[in-house]
Amino acid sequence: MKKKFLTILLVFVMLTLNYGQTKPSGSGTDVDPYLVATVDNILWIQANDTEWDKHYKQTADITLSSISPWVTIGNNTTAFTGTYDGDGYKLDSLIINTTNGNMGFFGIIDGATITKVSLTNASITAGGHSGALLASSSGATITKSFSTGTVECNGAYIGGLIGELTSSAVNTVDSCYSECTVTNNADNSQTYCNTGGLIGFSDNNNQITNCHATGNVSMTNAPTATSVGGMIGAAYTSTISKCYSTGDVVGGASGNWSPAGGFIGYNSYGTISQSYSTGDVQGYQRVGGFVGYNKNSSAQISDCYSFGNVTRRSGGSATNLGGFVGYNRYDAIVEDCYSIGSVTSDGSTNKGFVGQQEGVITACFFDSDTSNQSTDVEAAAKTTAEMQTQTTFTDSSWDFTNTWQIIGSNYPDLQTNTNSNITPVELTSFTAKKKSGVVLLTWSTATEVNNYGFEIQKLTDKWNTIGFVEGAGNSNSPKQYSYLDADLNGTASYRLKQIDFDGSFEYSKVITVANGLAKTKLYQNHPNPFNPSTQISFTLATPSNVNLSVYNILGEKVAELINDKITAGNHVVNFNASDLTSGIYIYKIETPGYTKSFKMMLLK
Repeated sequence: MKKKFLTILLVFVMLTLNYGQTKPSGSGTDVDPYLVATVDNILWIQANDTEWDKHYKQTADITLSSISPWVTIGNNTTAFTGTYDGDGYKLDSLIINTTNGNMGFFGIIDGATITKVSLTNASITAGGHSGALLASSSGATITKSFSTGTVECNGAYIGGLIGELTSSAVNTVDSCYSECTVTNNADNSQTYCNTGGLIGFSDNNNQITNCHATGNVSMTNAPTATSVGGMIGAAYTSTISKCYSTGDVVGGASGNWSPAGGFIGYNSYGTISQSYSTGDVQGYQRVGGFVGYNKNSSAQISDCYSFGNVTRRSGGSATNLGGFVGYNRYDAIVEDCYSIGSVTSDGSTNKGFVGQQEGVITACFFDSDTSNQSTDVEAAAKTTAEMQTQTTFTDSSWDFTNTWQIIGSNYPDLQTNTNSNITPVELTSFTAKKKSGVVLLTWSTATEVNNYGFEIQKLTDKWNTIGFVEGAGNSNSPKQYSYLDADLNGTASYRLKQIDFDGSFEYSKVITVANGLAKTKLYQNHPNPFNPSTQISFTLATPSNVNLSVYNILGEKVAELINDKITAGNHVVNFNASDLTSGIYIYKIETPGYTKSFKMMLLK
C-alpha cells in the first residue's frame, strides 16, 4: 500500500512539474482579481480560455523562458476581453520562436484593459501581426506598459510593443514605450508590410499619447510595398500626440510605395502633434526624417521636429527625400515644424525639409548649415544661429507660451519633452508622523517633469499599494503632498513609488513609524509555491536577536538567512533556491520568547 501511494505521489509531482498549471488565487472579479505570481499561473491562464474575460493582477516578477512553445493569451477563436494589471512587476524573457502570426504575450484582444505590463528581455521570432506585448487589438485600453529585447518577424504589421491596432473599435494607447530592436524579414511574397518601433499599424481613429520607441527598426529585404517608422509603421486617421522615437530606421521596397520615416512611415488622414524623432533614416523613395509619406487632405502634422539624417538606401533611386517629410501630398498639412538633419543631394526631388510637395506647408523651417541643402519648396532655410533664436519662430506665430521653449543655445524643444534640459522629479523631503492613532505622510518636491503621480506603499507581510496622489506633471516650483493612513497596527513602513507618464518609476527611501502595538510574527512566504525565489516576511515588536533559517524535510539546514540583531518593525528577506531541488522546505524564525516555522514548496 505504501509503495502504491508513493507511485501515485510521484506521478502527481511529475505532472505538476511537466505541465505546471496552477490556478491563481482570487476569483477573477474586478474587486477580487486573479493574483498572478508564478509562471505556473501564466500556464493556467493560457490553458483556460473560458477565463479570458476575467480580471488579473500580477503580484511578483515572473520569468517566462521555461514556457515553450508559447501559447498566446487570446487568439482568433477566443479573444482576451478582460483586464490585466502588471502592477509594474516584470515578465522577463518571453521567448517566441515560430513562423505563425498573431504572436505576443497576448495574441488577440478585444475591449480589454492592459496596464503596467513590463516585458523585459523579450525575444520574438514570428510571422505577421506580431509584437512583444500583443499581436492585434480592437477597442482596448493599453497604458503604462513597455517592452525590451528583440522582435524579428516575417510579414505584415510588426511592432516592438504592438503589431496592429484595428479599426473595429477605438483603441487607446497611453504612456507606453518599447526599447526593442525591430526587424522585418518579409520577402517579395509579402505585400503591405508595416513595421514600427512601437506599433506596426494603427487603423482608423485610434488614440496614441505620451509614448515612445528607442530601438532601431529595419526591413532586411524589399517586398512589394512597405511602411517603416521609428515609432509607427503606418497609421490611418489616428490621433498621435506627445510621442517620440530615437532609433535609426531602414526602409524597404524599391518600388513607388515604400515610405520610411524617423517617426512614422505613412500617415493617412491622421493628426500628429507635439512629437519628434532623432534617428537617422535610410530608404528608397518617400523618405523623411519625421514622416515618409503624408497623404490626404485630413492628414495634419503640427508642432513636431526631426533631427535625423536622411540618406538613400543602397540600390534604390533617390527621389522624394526630405529632412522632415519625403512626400507631402493631396493637401496634407504640415505646420510649425522644423528639421536639422542632412539630406543626400543627388536627385532633383531631395530637399532640406520636404522632398516632394503637393500639400500645404506653413511656418516650417530647416537648418541650411546642417542639412546640406539651401532651398526648399515652401519651408524656410535658416542658419544654425537663426534656428537657435526664438524670434525666428515667434515671428511666424509659433506658440512659445504653451508649446515650445528654447533652453540655452539650443534648437526649439517641446515643453512636453522629458528629454530636455529640465530637472526631473526631485523629492526634497518625505516624513511620517503618528497622530491620534493615524499616520500622516508628507513629502515635497522642488521640481517635476513628466510626473504622473505617487503610489503610497505600505509594508506589512509584503509591499502593498494603499493609495495614490496625483503629481503636478511639469513644475519648476516647490510642491507639497500628503496622505493619511488610518490603518496603523503596530510598526508600519512606507515608501513612495513616483511614476512618470511613460510608465517608468522610482522608489523613495523607506520610513518607519511604530506605536507600540506590534507583535513579533512570522508570515507565510510569498509566492508559494515558488521558483526559484520567494520572500519571507516577519515583524519584530522590539529589537531582537534573530535567527532565520531554512531546512529540508529531513531537518537538515540548507540556508541561514539571518543570524544577527534586527531592529523593530517589518522586515522582508529574499530567499533564492536556485541551487536546491524541487520539494518541501521549512523555514523557521527564532528570537528570545518567539519561535515559529512554516512550510514552503519549491517547484522547478
